[in-house]
Amino acid sequence: MSVPRRELLQAAEQAVGQGRLGQAVRLLSGEAIHDVSGRRLAIDLHDQLVARCRLSIQSSAWIIAIDHLQWLCDLEGESEAWTRLRAELQVASREWAIASAKSERYEAIESLHAAAMQAHIDLPFIANLNSDISSIRSAKKLAALGRFAEAESCLRVQVGQAGSALGSTPESELMQAEAKRLDVEHAKAKKLTAEMHQALEAKDWNSVVNLSEQLLGVSNRHPMALQMRQRAITELAAQGKNTRKFMEPRNQMALAMPHPSTHAESSSLDRDRQAESRPRLPVLWIDGVGGYALCDSVEALIGQAVPGNPIELMIVGDLSRRAAAIRRSGEDHLLQPLQNVLVNRIKIERAALLRDGDLISIGPRVELKYTRPNKLSATAKLEIVSRHRWQPSVDGVLLMGDTCILGPSSTSHVLCPYWSSDLILFRNRDQWMCKCSQPLEIDGKEHRDAVALIPGKRVRGPDFSFALE
Repeated sequence: MSVPRRELLQAAEQAVGQGRLGQAVRLLSGEAIHDVSGRRLAIDLHDQLVARCRLSIQSSAWIIAIDHLQWLCDLEGESEAWTRLRAELQVASREWAIASAKSERYEAIESLHAAAMQAHIDLPFIANLNSDISSIRSAKKLAALGRFAEAESCLRVQVGQAGSALGSTPESELMQAEAKRLDVEHAKAKKLTAEMHQALEAKDWNSVVNLSEQLLGVSNRHPMALQMRQRAITELAAQGKNTRKFMEPRNQMALAMPHPSTHAESSSLDRDRQAESRPRLPVLWIDGVGGYALCDSVEALIGQAVPGNPIELMIVGDLSRRAAAIRRSGEDHLLQPLQNVLVNRIKIERAALLRDGDLISIGPRVELKYTRPNKLSATAKLEIVSRHRWQPSVDGVLLMGDTCILGPSSTSHVLCPYWSSDLILFRNRDQWMCKCSQPLEIDGKEHRDAVALIPGKRVRGPDFSFALE
């Protein structure tokens, strides 16, 4: 055996031993696999790839499963083991995708579809489902503009197609349910529009404002509702009425000083515009684990997920538009009640210090849990423990301190049980960064130092994969 080939085998053997299976596959190619040592190493690599791929499928770590499936194909082609694993992936991802679609976790499904397309792995159900999701997104955009007839038409076309994934399976009726929901909203919008016109004819401006806001709750960019609301506010102001309550100024937390009661309406409008222009919280989608919104604001408002509500933490549930505020104070977090709020079943009237494991009750039914598993980090996690959900649909919100740990240990902020090592997420100026003891891969390029998280770019490790969106 020539020296270069021996060195190649040694490098491949070392990569296998360290769990860098993708690199081992790239090294163990060509003539190196045809001698006895190369064949033995290829068998060992095959066994590890199959085991890890199956474990990833069982834990719903789809991107990792696809990576290992692709590496297995690169090693030995579309073998019997590869075909069997692909079939397992198709069955398991189908069940997961149906559940994810029902809970509106569309981004995760789209991410799986993109990874499968890139790896040239055929997942027919995921492809059809992705097409359905595109139609739902289009319909929602049209409905938000008050164009319900076009939105309903968009869904009817998709449901009527023979290849529609959810229109032809007994497991889910997502498209039909979405069409029914749209019908209900259309009927509600028609009723509110008629009542708003009646109030307009009667010059009942308070009713016009209230009805237009209800209509915006159904269709958040409805042009007529926006126009009528503004006209009614202008008319009320001209009559000398107090219109400040319609401007929805951002609630102040009043931890240091009370909110002044006499602010100019122009200041309220300025604050409102600033709030509405606030960027959406970035979401970290961790394959096989879930999605977590990253909130690094000094102060964040918690409230109801309704259109036009310019707050950071929105919950789909029965609570006020601005129900509570949470503020970072040094390495701690303080909770300020803005409606009926309890901590560990005790009602609080003023800002309260949160501790690891505290149960937060907001309104009659919404319950959150505050955890801070690592005392060396100021990062904490908020999770909904009642039958409600965040908007957008994520598993939790990370209230970011200087660092955030993802990994398999009990002190990790996000528990990733199948990972072999921790990953540290931190902020560097205006950019999220991450570092790990193991090499990280982005766009096929390996990094051993800290790397910047670029939205949409997937970061891969030996046994994990995630992306910031």
